[in-house]
Amino acid sequence: MEKKVCHEFEKNIRILAEILLHCCQLGGREYHINLNMREEPAYCRIKTPIPAIDQKCEYLRQMLMLPRRADMEQNYWQLCGNGGQLELTGMMLDYAEVKTVGSSIHIVLKRHQTVV
Repeated sequence: MEKKVCHEFEKNIRILAEILLHCCQLGGREYHINLNMREEPAYCRIKTPIPAIDQKCEYLRQMLMLPRRADMEQNYWQLCGNGGQLELTGMMLDYAEVKTVGSSIHIVLKRHQTVV
């Protein structure tokens, strides 16, 4: 069972890394992250200040709010890892919320795990 939990953790970290990479490209340099896998679905909250955020977050919002594609999941883990796979990352999520608050971007992600 621990092996399955660690595998799910690795999946969540890959998703998180892709989103943080994109935020870094937008100018984010300070991140506040809360990842909780004890609940179902697992969730992650990310907050980061980004200069001129209003003009920059629409693409992120569109890519993360794509419908989940369980049929793509195995392919995702093989394709992901080199960065630049934000659209595929969105397809691995059950729920995403992206909003701006002042000069920060707030992201909430939810993903049903394959193990509970």
